[in-house]
This record gives sequence, structure tokens and C-alpha cells, in this order.
Amino acid sequence: MTESTLYITLRPAPAALERLLRLVRHRGFQLTQVQWHPQGVRLSVKHEHPLSHLTRQLEKLADVVSLTEEAV
Repeated sequence: MTESTLYITLRPAPAALERLLRLVRHRGFQLTQVQWHPQGVRLSVKHEHPLSHLTRQLEKLADVVSLTEEAV
């Protein structure tokens, strides 16, 4: 399994974090760490599928303002 870290800026909307985490789980990615910051969320995930499968879906969420992959 590969581990990757994403930094995601979210709109301040009710349940935005819940929608984000649900999508990660439904796509079969295993959360290893979640850090909440006022500016956004840092997620560490383990995965067997290409990370692009997750990032493409995350970018479609209306709550996501920006998404960057961080070097591990």
C-alpha cells in the first residue's frame, strides 16, 4: 500500500468535512491521519488504487476550494 498526504481547502459549509470523509471512505482509501486547520484539512491516506481516482472525485465536491498533494 502507498501512503499519500493531501491538503484540502474547504468552504465553511455545514457538514463539508463529513462529505469529504465519506467520499474518501467510499472510494476505498484508508485514512491514517486527519488534521483540521482553520484554513483546511490535511489527510493522510493509504491506498492501492491510483491517488488520481480520489483527487478527481474530491475536486467535484462543491465544498472543495483547492486540493494539493504534499510530499511524504
